[in-house]
Amino acid sequence: MAAANPRKDHVEGHYEPPAYLRNIVLVERGQNVDIPGARGPLPPSDVADILRCTTDCPPSDAADCDDDDERYATEITKIVDVYKIRSGDPQQIVLGLPANANASVVHVFAPANHWGFEPGEPACAFPAHLDRPKIAAKKAKISNVIGVVDTGFVPTRNPNIDKFTQWDATLDADVDGGGHGTFIASLIRQISPGTGVSIVRAQSVPHSEVTGRSIPPNASLTTELHVYKSLLRLIERHRGDGNIAALNMSLGTYTVDVKNPLPLLAKAFAGWKRRFKGQIFAAAGNDDVTSRFYPADMARVIGVEPLDVATESTAWDENARRVAPPKMRMPYNRMAPGVDLVGVRGAGDKNLVLWSGASFATPVIAAVTARDGAPPSRPLLYDDVKGLIYVDRRASLHMT
Repeated sequence: MAAANPRKDHVEGHYEPPAYLRNIVLVERGQNVDIPGARGPLPPSDVADILRCTTDCPPSDAADCDDDDERYATEITKIVDVYKIRSGDPQQIVLGLPANANASVVHVFAPANHWGFEPGEPACAFPAHLDRPKIAAKKAKISNVIGVVDTGFVPTRNPNIDKFTQWDATLDADVDGGGHGTFIASLIRQISPGTGVSIVRAQSVPHSEVTGRSIPPNASLTTELHVYKSLLRLIERHRGDGNIAALNMSLGTYTVDVKNPLPLLAKAFAGWKRRFKGQIFAAAGNDDVTSRFYPADMARVIGVEPLDVATESTAWDENARRVAPPKMRMPYNRMAPGVDLVGVRGAGDKNLVLWSGASFATPVIAAVTARDGAPPSRPLLYDDVKGLIYVDRRASLHMT
């Protein structure tokens, strides 16, 4: 009897990609794999067309984006063969391949912030009883940098954040509409005044074309292809730099392939580790499910799960209720405060907000690592960052 294929045909929390990506299969180069009913491997020009089917290429920058997409598509095809399935279910085709085949459908990634509320809503407004956070002085001497792949950055009009943050300034100013990446930058600047932030935006795919689990209304969804492209841009930006302290990945996905997940990102992380000494930190997700969350569960990556004020690991159920401790989620490498953190998501008082999620526990760990020169050897507690980040230590204002 043939050995059982360890791949699963269902996973909780899995997103189905947009239609134009749903028939794409990625296979690591060098494998002799027969993909039934497929056209490919596709040339870089066709892969570039796939990369362009997003929402983030402003018309004024179209020529530059086209050049970049051709270049990044060439890099992608050096690592994976890209196939277009003519008929059949790509996911089932992947599941039917030999167990040692490193192949994958295209996965959709979402930010790992708690999706039960969005910043700017009254429930997430900055509570009046708290002092305003004091963010690192603008004369701080920068000794290292944390790279961030996220939703982008918008200027906050706070020079102590903006002056020490690199971002994709050529993109439209409102690319970080939810403020997710900007909030992460503000947390890093609060915790480690000697650390700069370098953010690259992972291009988004339209919400209307993504199916599966509930989708936060303001969440910026992206794919493995675009996260890989963003990682290449970040590596190029800091080529030759010796001061990269960490990589922050506050995003992720669930995968049907638990043996060889995300072949493209696995190669990207290996390339990162060859070039930089900085650790890779990724959010472990917010759902209380048994499925593993990627890239937090990948080799070379330190997964981070959020703690609440009572120092319990925390998740959220499908009704946005907090579950502490999680009943089903397996533990990850590191834990850090991730509930009721205070930071900024844009300019002005309305963008000073209280926010929760594994997304924000992750930069807490990354910033402490950059500040101290090594990851903490035990879970970070709220008292460990007292006076460094601001949290609401009362009963939660926005959860029941």
